[in-house]
Parts: sequence; C-alpha cells; structure tokens
Amino acid sequence: MFRLLIIFLAFSASAVLAKTPQVLNLWNEDNSTRLFFNCSPIFDGSGVIDDNKIECKSKSTHYNHKANSSEFDELWLNSEIPAMFGEDGVLLSKHKDEISQNCDANGLIIFKSMLGLELDKNQPSLGIEELEKIKASLNQKKGAEREDFIKVARHLVNLCEKPSMEAFKELERFSHDKEARTCSLAQQNLTEIYEKITDNVWVSQTKPDASSCKRIQISTLRLPEGGRYSDWEFEFKPISLDKLAKDTFGTICAVADEESVEIYTYRYKPVFVGCDYIDFFY
Repeated sequence: MFRLLIIFLAFSASAVLAKTPQVLNLWNEDNSTRLFFNCSPIFDGSGVIDDNKIECKSKSTHYNHKANSSEFDELWLNSEIPAMFGEDGVLLSKHKDEISQNCDANGLIIFKSMLGLELDKNQPSLGIEELEKIKASLNQKKGAEREDFIKVARHLVNLCEKPSMEAFKELERFSHDKEARTCSLAQQNLTEIYEKITDNVWVSQTKPDASSCKRIQISTLRLPEGGRYSDWEFEFKPISLDKLAKDTFGTICAVADEESVEIYTYRYKPVFVGCDYIDFFY
C-alpha cells in the first residue's frame, strides 16, 4: 500500500509538472545575466498537490566586464600621467622618484632573466637554482595568465630602464586591457511561491517595500500561446504604488519602473565572451 502511494504521488507530481515550468535555463536580452529555475509542486498536509501553487528556487548569475577596451584613449588623456612628461615625451625630473620607487632592482633582475634579456654590468646574475625556480613558477601559469605575466614583465622592464611616456602608456594600456578581459560574477539565490493565473502564466508578488515609491516586485513565468516547454519566459517588473514620488536617485518612480523591466528567454548555452579572468562576488 505504501509503495502504491509513492507511485501515485510521483505520477501526480509528473502530471502537474507537465503543465507547469520545471527546470529552466533563461538569459536576459544582452546575455549578461542567467536565471536557472527549478520548480516543484506544493503538497498539503495530506499529500494532495496544490494545483494553483508551485515553489521555484532560482539562481541568478550576473556578469560584466570590469573595463571597456575602447575607452582607454580617453582615460589616458584625462589621467595625470601625461603631465609627468615633457613635450618630447621625456620624464620630468620632479617625477623620477615616483618611477624609481616602483622599480625594484631585484625584481628587474628576475624579469630580465626570465625574458632572456642581457643584464647590465652592475646587475648580478642569478644562480642556476634560482633561475630554475623562476622557470618552474612561470611554467605553472597557463594560457592567458602566462602570456600576461610575460607581457607585464616586459612592460615594466621597458619603463624602468627607459621611463618614457610611450613606455608608461603601453604599461597602462596593458593593465586596462587585462581589466577589459576580467569579468565579475555576482550570484543570488531565491525561493519564491508562484500562483497560477492561467495554465500558461504563473506569478509571484512581493509586498510593498519601504522605499518612497512603495514598490512591489512582480515575477512572471509565461509560456507563449502554442509554445513548447523550452519557450517559457520570465519577466521581472517593479510597480510603484506611489508613481509620482522620487526614488533615491531622484528619478520619478513611474519612470524608474519602466526602465527596470527585464525579460529572460531560453538560450542554448551563451558564453561569457572575452573573460580570461573571473572575479566572484556573492
């Protein structure tokens, strides 16, 4: 009897889930945020499925590049670095200490040895054992990390030995490029109860928040008419009860609502393009 009850419950759950969103992998319009849903039926105390409610656990993963490679030239012109050099591109004497403080003598010897560059007469050679340690450390780095380590070593050597504006600019360009290839990821987990509006529409709604807008958040899982299982969509929509009030940024609440609507649809494995490095934030 117990076995038959388990089979019945499993069959009942499958029948309900066939009509509801289950496991969904959705992305927003610019592929910068992924939403993963895992929805399951809700049972009452007697083991009967509630046909009008489901519990959905979701994980959102948002990523963005830490810098935009196309913005380097403007950032360079607006920085204080060009003012450290004369019109001929030579470092002004009053700024020489700023460069020398960042040019460690031992570090230069290590970098030049690693790059196979000839040492100056006043620079002592490294021992065989120390050279082997440097090579072993470099060999532990793979792909972009190894290439970037070699590049930054070369840029530092060039800047420290001949501190020109061009050498400084190329070091800064490299640093900015690396930032543009570094992506930050932020994740958030939620558990929400969705209520059935129609067979193809399920909604979860929060209570008004404590902001001046008195905003409620409406999350909607929607299957377009005639859509297949993979066609489920998610819409996040804030609605301000006090539409004429202003939020903390001074924007009228109704306007902020319109700008905050997000639509997520199914994608087949989008990738975080151009991310050689990942910084995780939770």
